[in-house]
Order: sequence, then C-alpha cells, then structure tokens
Amino acid sequence: MSVSEILRAATVPKMAQVVDSRQELSMKPEMSKEALSFPSLEEVDVDKLLASAGFAQANVQEVLPATAGQTYMLSLWQQSAGRLFYPTFRYRLYGSVDTGRVRHAWNVLLGQHSILRTSFIVTGRERVPFIQVVRRDFGESFSHGDAEVGDTVQSEVNVQSFVRLHAKQREDHWLLSLTIHHALYDGVSLPLLIADLEKLCNSIAIPPPSNVPFRTLVASTSNSSARETSKTFWTDYLSDPPILHLPQPATAGSKRVEVFRPAAIQDVSPLEKLAKIHGLSIHAFFLAAYARTYANLLGESKIASQETQDADVIFGIYLANRSHAIDGSAVVAAPTVNLVPLRVRQPAETSVSEAAGQIQRDLQEIGGLETSTVGLWEIERWTGVKIDSFVNFLNLPGAEDNDVAKVAEVGADKQTVKIRELDDQNLEARSGVSDTKEGVIEIPGELKKNAVKDVYLVSRACSVSADINESLQRVQQSLDVEATVRDGALDVGVFCPEDMLEVHGAEKFIDEVTKAMLDAADWRG
Repeated sequence: MSVSEILRAATVPKMAQVVDSRQELSMKPEMSKEALSFPSLEEVDVDKLLASAGFAQANVQEVLPATAGQTYMLSLWQQSAGRLFYPTFRYRLYGSVDTGRVRHAWNVLLGQHSILRTSFIVTGRERVPFIQVVRRDFGESFSHGDAEVGDTVQSEVNVQSFVRLHAKQREDHWLLSLTIHHALYDGVSLPLLIADLEKLCNSIAIPPPSNVPFRTLVASTSNSSARETSKTFWTDYLSDPPILHLPQPATAGSKRVEVFRPAAIQDVSPLEKLAKIHGLSIHAFFLAAYARTYANLLGESKIASQETQDADVIFGIYLANRSHAIDGSAVVAAPTVNLVPLRVRQPAETSVSEAAGQIQRDLQEIGGLETSTVGLWEIERWTGVKIDSFVNFLNLPGAEDNDVAKVAEVGADKQTVKIRELDDQNLEARSGVSDTKEGVIEIPGELKKNAVKDVYLVSRACSVSADINESLQRVQQSLDVEATVRDGALDVGVFCPEDMLEVHGAEKFIDEVTKAMLDAADWRG
C-alpha cells in the first residue's frame, strides 16, 4: 500500500479492504482493453455521433465516456467561451537538437500516449454528457519558428485541436510552448508527459505506457450500481444544506482579481508537527482554516439570510483520484482529477484542529472510488447544491518521496537534452486585476449541445443558440483558491471576478486563512 492509501484507509480493516481489492484487480490478467466495458455508452448512439462530428470510423481507435473531471473542464471552458482551462505552458529545451528531432519526438509522444490523440463529442444526455474519442492519426500538431499550428493542421475536425506544440529556436536554447486543454492533463500527468518528451528528444526509447489504469477508472464508475452507491452517499452527506452563498455579479465582466502570495507561510514544519500530533494532514488543516475564513466571508455578504455562527459551509475541492486500488493509477499519464463538494460543520464555532479532524474523516469517505468520481452536475441534480468556491491544495513532496518524480527521472543521468518549465513568472508575487477579454473563441459545433451545462450557470434560461456575451453573463462565478506546499513553505493564491471580491478583499482573505493556520499551531513566522 502507498502512504496515501494508508492515511485514507485510517483503520486496519479498511486497509485490508484496499489490499484485497487491489489483489482482486491485479489477479485478473484479462483486465485489458477487451475485458473492460462501459455500460453508460449503451445509452448513446456512438456511430451516429462519430458520423455527425466528421470522424472516420477507420481513424477511431477507441471510444470511452468522458470522466466527471473532464466534463467539468469542458463545460467551464465552453461557458467561458474558451477563457478557462486551456492554458499554454512554456519550457526551455537545452541541448543540441534540430527541428526534425523535436518534431519526431513530439510525434512519437502522440503515438505513445492516447490521451494526446483524444477529442470530445457532446451527446446531449445527462448520464454521459461527453464521449472521448481516441484517434489513430491526429494530424499535424507541431509548428516551429514563426509558423502557427493552425496553418498546417490536417485533421478531420480542425476546430478541435486540444493539444499543440510550438518550438522556437533561441541563441542557446529552444523555447517550447505547449497549449493543452485541461481535459487532457492534470498536475500529475503533465510532468510525466514532459519527461517522456525529454527522453525522446534524447533518442531514448520509452516503453509503451499502459492506459489500463485510466480505462479501469472510467469503467469502474460507468455502471448503474456505482452511480446508485454515489447517489445514496451524496444525498445523505448534503441533506438539509446551508443556503448561504456568495453574491453573484449582476453581469459577467472580463476583469478578474489575481492575488498570489508565495511563501504566505514561510515555514510549515510547525503545522506539520501539529498535524502529526493529531494524526491529521496539513491538507485537512488548510481546508479547516479556509472553511472558517469562507464562513466569515459569507457572513459579510449582503445576501446572507441567516445567522452564520452555527451554519455549515460547502465548497468544492480537487481530488487527484490516484490512490484507488487500481494498479498503476498513481503514475498514469492521463487526467484522473475530479471536483466534489466538501461540507464543514459549523467552522465559525469549531476550532481549526477539531474541524480538521472532521474534514479528514470526510475525506476518507469522499475518497472512495464511486463517491470521488461522480459529476458535479449529478450532485446538483440529486441535492440542489451549487458550488461557488473551489480549493485546490497541493503538497509537493521531495524527490525521495515522490513516485511521479522517480518515474520521470528514470534514465535522466544519460540525457544531454533537458526540458525545464518556465515557472518563475507564475511563482512571483502578484496582486491586481487582469482583463480576460482576449482569447474568446467560438465553441466547435460538436461540443455545443451540452446537456449538463446549466449546472454551471446562475440562470437556466440560456439556450444553446444564445450569443456568447449573453451566455457569459450567466456563467456561475466562483472564488478559486490554490494552495501549494513547496520547499517547506505554503503558497496561496486567490482568483475570482472583480465584482465578487476586490483586490484588497482577496489580500485580506489570504491574511485570514494563514492567520487561522498559524493560530492553530500557536506559532508566528
């Protein structure tokens, strides 16, 4: 068992269940492409969808249901007209290589990793809002110099090119720009993909990666019994929910507040010691401090309609979904992340340590295979709960404790070509307002009729044919918080529409979250 599995299991009987389930999966050699089935696909006419979207059957390698996490990323990207979840990552490539080798390495990477040859088609159904289609030949997605990828793409659906690489040679290095949709990667899989690209640029062959863990994860939640188990849990967990929520902006402006504070807590070791004393994680302590601060923010809201001192709060959390009893899931180069609600009981009246204990117990229950892979749209339909705040917490381990780093570094000592991310700008302190008007795009036709998109809207009156600006005005706005333990310090960022929380309010929010954590440890830095 991995450390994360032990922590999540918590008790010896539950640890035994994890081991038993892992053995059950690993003892089935037929757990391959042919053995896995996706019952939810029986509800849609796959052949008709492929034909209407212009996919040639001969070029289709496989069709799977999209995961709940992928559906979320696609829906928010759609509702924001391309502003969200379609980033560009920049890297420096050092070493003696020419354009031909970089292009060849990229094309081999696409051939090896099916997730990079994946497109999506909307189904018009709630049970399976999207299908993901793995194509055998994805067409050209590499460009270099002053050329643009869009000028040379020769794929069947040109408007849906969700991954592309641009290389530009500088005096002593290459500048690589990787544009990739968040439905194709997460925080674990992206470094693995870049590590493989680096090896290929060094002419080091990489073994064909197994996609069985990802397919097993999808198949495990594709049947009706898993869905019923999930429905029972979430309707009970979110019964009689609190009605407090953040005020939604009257219109969806393009200005967003971005406040990022590196090393907001310079040394987290006292907090880690406190967590150990209580048998908890620093993740749980941060969520408890966040819940208290979020409750205070709700109490300040003009639309608060009840006393907040004894109210519960509900907000969304990111789950990596890599500690399930599925061999290889920890290091599969595919997106397993999902977002689910977390309910914290009376955080304003509960100590941070006590709330952290409740949160960790809840995380153990929420982290089950069926409960952690359900869609937010399903939870909203079952419970009526909408989420207006999301927390993404990452605890980056040292190389000696990091399974992903170990996989990525295999053979690194023999490599003369190195690829390094340009992350200095992202990690610099910033506080201000950005304008996101640029980059608004028209959504491809095969992705427009999304049956679950209303879950991410304030109003359900928006039609498929609505004007982009009208659609944007109804997008469910959220307060997004990112927290990362990096090199022994805690970075915290707050991102939201300016009409929801102004810059000074976001700065104050970070102050209060970190103060709540430090007060819990009775320590000042």
